Amino acid sequence: MKGTRTSIIHINHSPKLPYQYLNLLIRNSKMENNELTIANPAATNKSYCSVKAETRAEKIKLFNALKECDFKLNDVVGTTIAVKDVFFQEYEKEDKETGEVRLGHRTILFAEDGKTYVTASNYLYNILRQILSVFGTPNTWSEPLKVEVAKQTLKDGKSSLTLKLVEE
Repeated sequence: MKGTRTSIIHINHSPKLPYQYLNLLIRNSKMENNELTIANPAATNKSYCSVKAETRAEKIKLFNALKECDFKLNDVVGTTIAVKDVFFQEYEKEDKETGEVRLGHRTILFAEDGKTYVTASNYLYNILRQILSVFGTPNTWSEPLKVEVAKQTLKDGKSSLTLKLVEE
């Protein structure tokens, strides 16, 4: 038909991706040449886990730890933790003020005593990456790395979680 405009929509959707995210994706996608391409953010989700879970019981324990941690790092400022393993997960989040989609990072620290500590602080994620660049990944450590959870004032006056290495 003359004058009919056709749009092609490409959707790479996973059953694991809740449909509520599709509206967010459509809002933040661009239409070019009458084609709208929506990517599956779960496919680009980057994560790292140093925990070696080999048995079924270890995998169940790890899965449960990833879903519900013992402590939020904000609640244990001033505490020293002997970190045995780490988990990072990159995710997309919508800025409530601007509507812009930004990357966030969920970080979990696994302590030697079996406790888990979680935060979504991007600043702490970057600090931990710096620590790993100096000390290597946890599987290369001869012993757990002791860190103190602290708050640091940033240039804009806000405060953020940070980690200080503790000598023994």
